[in-house]
Amino acid sequence: VARFAPIVRDYADKVPVALMGSEAKRWSDLRDRFMAAGAPANLAETAAGVIDTFSLLDIREIAGRSGEDFASVLPLYFTISERYDVDQLLLRITALPRGDRWAALARQALRSDLYAVIAALTARVIRSTNPVMDPLARIEAWEGAHQAGLGRARSTLEEISRQEDTDLASLSVALRVLRNLVAQGGTSNADRSADS
Repeated sequence: VARFAPIVRDYADKVPVALMGSEAKRWSDLRDRFMAAGAPANLAETAAGVIDTFSLLDIREIAGRSGEDFASVLPLYFTISERYDVDQLLLRITALPRGDRWAALARQALRSDLYAVIAALTARVIRSTNPVMDPLARIEAWEGAHQAGLGRARSTLEEISRQEDTDLASLSVALRVLRNLVAQGGTSNADRSADS
């Protein structure tokens, strides 16, 4: 706890600024809803970002292992999260049936796996790109070296996004293609040259 407390204290209020696209909209909609219910602005902002603040723990670990500055990992992580539609996947995981303990454990495992995949993908991008590039340029450079796996991942995620109801099987497949993309990312020429 002591290791993470300074990061949460120093960066929790910077998380909303780092959010992009649908994640930023989800945060602002929640904040507005809390304020409309009578919550003070600072409390509404904090409550709206609780799920995103949790990601600071992963970002701290990524920064520590990679040696890259936390402040540069933060926007990269959330840009990757938006680019791979993590918010929608999390919402679909939350919407899975809640029939029994096994269903709850399955949702928990999927969430944990999804966070792990995004952390691993962020680490891959860090290893194979120049930190002076902006987050989107870094992601695009990494993706340019991994087109085959990227195509499969995008196709699967787009298919899931079109489904009205998502089940455990389709979400498991989504996580599998993302894990495969991360694994492929560890063997590219770009990654090897970044290590040398």
